[in-house]
Amino acid sequence: MKNVICFLTILLFIASCSKTPEDRSLSGNYDLPKDNISNKLSTYPCIDTLILSEYLIKHPLSENEIDSLKKVTTINGGTEKSSSVTANEGEYPEYTDYSGMIHFKVFYAYNTVKVQHPVLIRSVSDNYAMIGGGAYAYGYSGNGAFLTASRPLNSTTWQGQSKDHIVPDPHNLKVFAIGMRIDGVDPAFLKSKIHIVSNTSAFSDFPNVTATIPENCLLIGGGAWDNYYGYGNMLVASYPNYIYWQAGGKAYRRSDPSQITAYAIGIEDISYPTVGYLQLTVRQITESAYGDIQYCYAPVWSGFALTCPGGYCTFNSFGRMLVGLYPQDLFPGSQVISKDTPSYGDYGSNSSFATGIQKRPY
Repeated sequence: MKNVICFLTILLFIASCSKTPEDRSLSGNYDLPKDNISNKLSTYPCIDTLILSEYLIKHPLSENEIDSLKKVTTINGGTEKSSSVTANEGEYPEYTDYSGMIHFKVFYAYNTVKVQHPVLIRSVSDNYAMIGGGAYAYGYSGNGAFLTASRPLNSTTWQGQSKDHIVPDPHNLKVFAIGMRIDGVDPAFLKSKIHIVSNTSAFSDFPNVTATIPENCLLIGGGAWDNYYGYGNMLVASYPNYIYWQAGGKAYRRSDPSQITAYAIGIEDISYPTVGYLQLTVRQITESAYGDIQYCYAPVWSGFALTCPGGYCTFNSFGRMLVGLYPQDLFPGSQVISKDTPSYGDYGSNSSFATGIQKRPY
């Protein structure tokens, strides 16, 4: 507890000798994790960082203390990193592949009370195996909001997370979980054939990493989690690439070295009862993005059914980040949305990837 009191005093000292967040050229990482302490403190010229880092190394904070500090620190935009919210839930009608024997359903949840950093989860029902999901930030009024997570939380549940950036902008978040079932196949058996693999990057202002599916698996989905520490590091990429899933993020107008985790979802390439082998395809659509909010939609190829949306956005100067990455329409394809912020317009492109699956016709 003495460590916490001392550290809170240090935080107050840092805040008193720092400029306002909007005027500061470097943001640094305010949570001060125990690793790489000297680097985290280098953005504070008003204190002797050598003495402070030496203190923290000799008197390391416990995980509980660090968690407590995260909850009480107000330097990070005056709000906590995330907010749990009450969600409304629903589901869309089933869709199938060409055979009519492989069924899919999109389950969704959304918050009705706007918050700055919403976190939502949605699970598939017991008779479905979760194979993908998505997230969409909307309802902001000015500066905007961006995705920081669209990922499998476990084998049955998808998690979405979004945040405003620098300028407060409470908003809504909608999260999607995609389930699959096969006629005549026990749900428990199907779930046992689906595997989720993850991989985490090093700290960077532009974190990038891939997760690779196990051998003898088809890549049917994936996700990303940009675990930021300061002002924010937002998603710019979460998409399939042959046998691995690619995830990428970026800091925006403020430095914030963060880690990103990529998740790859694979289904075993075996002959399943009643349908035999499965066939996979990916359709990519790329469109230019000229400032403000831009959309890019990729439908699945004929005969296939969407398993998971994917996409990325490119930028040229300040940056563009992902706002939406989700299944759209009752027979869904992949919808990708990116945007910049007012007064910091930037152009680039959006690429949308629709991963589809069907009963192999031969």
